[in-house]
Amino acid sequence: MNAGLLKLAAAEYFNEGFVYAEVQRIIDNTDPDAREAAREALAPRRTIPDGCFVWINYLVWLERVMEIARVPLTAAEVDGLLVLKRERTRFQAAHPPCFKCGMPNEPHALNCRECMEEIHR
Repeated sequence: MNAGLLKLAAAEYFNEGFVYAEVQRIIDNTDPDAREAAREALAPRRTIPDGCFVWINYLVWLERVMEIARVPLTAAEVDGLLVLKRERTRFQAAHPPCFKCGMPNEPHALNCRECMEEIHR
């Protein structure tokens, strides 16, 4: 897979995860008849093909497998895992975790978006 597309897919994957809890809370509090429309309106827009996200999901799964088992990797898997790791590191640097609950936050946030604890800088 093209490294540029993989990098964009990983960035969008982490962004989707970042907004997921907030979007889900809004949807849960939406009238059941309007939930699907709300989900479509609130979901982050993907700018690359869905197949790229299938590969990202596979790489995330592969990372977990590698924590418990030794598996031979292809060159494409190694390259993908390296891109995923770089993008995760970049995302984490841009979204510092709450010291109390670990939820990632916007860099300018004064309070954690999950537990509302004051963020100390």
